[in-house]
Amino acid sequence: MEDDTERLRLSERFDDVVMVEVKTNQPCTLNGPWTDPDRQNLHRVLAAIGCISQDQVSNVAGRLYAEGVVVHGDRRIRLIAVGRDHNAELQAKYSDVVQLTWDDVLTFIWRRLTTFRRQKRDVSQWDRSGKVLHRLANRHYGEPVQFIGMVKRAIGVRQAGNT
Repeated sequence: MEDDTERLRLSERFDDVVMVEVKTNQPCTLNGPWTDPDRQNLHRVLAAIGCISQDQVSNVAGRLYAEGVVVHGDRRIRLIAVGRDHNAELQAKYSDVVQLTWDDVLTFIWRRLTTFRRQKRDVSQWDRSGKVLHRLANRHYGEPVQFIGMVKRAIGVRQAGNT
């Protein structure tokens, strides 16, 4: 079961540590807590995660605020934005920040659940949301557009311009 290596820009060179900003009915964006160094939220998150030594938190957080992605040894620490559609302003400011639309995310989920139907047949340990996605993917096997549309309606994702 392969990950979406291209879209996520995965690399075997690094262990990825990601912080994801998710928006339902807005373009991909990063809120102030992820972009305002004065709030020091990234400092707290990095310290809590423990992926870097305490003496490097300030340096890495500063670079992350500035660039959105930091390579630190064998780790790549980065921000990812999920939203209704891509954001040109975010791209211009943080060119290395991955932007995923709901269509991207739900296409991946549909493919994973339908391509590996046999391996994913026992989902009794999954939470309610996972079980619903599994049931919908099976119901819409061969119909990714229907699956994506149904899930987007269920979580309240509207078309761009209908905010």
